[in-house]
Amino acid sequence: PLPSCVAVVICDSGLPGMDGLDLFGPLRRTAGHVLPFAIAISGYGQKEDRERAILAGFGHYFVKPVDIDALLTLVASEAVTRFIALAGRAR
Repeated sequence: PLPSCVAVVICDSGLPGMDGLDLFGPLRRTAGHVLPFAIAISGYGQKEDRERAILAGFGHYFVKPVDIDALLTLVASEAVTRFIALAGRAR
C-alpha cells in the first residue's frame, strides 16, 4: 500500500515486464478508499491504450513526449485538488 501522504502518482504505463497498468490494478485493490490521483505516461497513443489506462484507474493519460506545462497544470488543477481533498477525507 502507498503511504497516506501520496496524493499524485505519475507512472509509465507501457514498459515491458510490470508496467504501470500491472502496478496500478493491485494498488487500487489494496488501497481501499485512499487512492492517489494517478497519471499515466506512455509512448503508446492509440485509443485502446488510453482506454486501458483509464479503465485501470488512471485519471489522465499523456503520450510521450509529455508537455511539462500541461502536466503541471493538470496536477495543480481544481479537479485534481478536489480529488485529493475527497481522498483525504476518506482516510
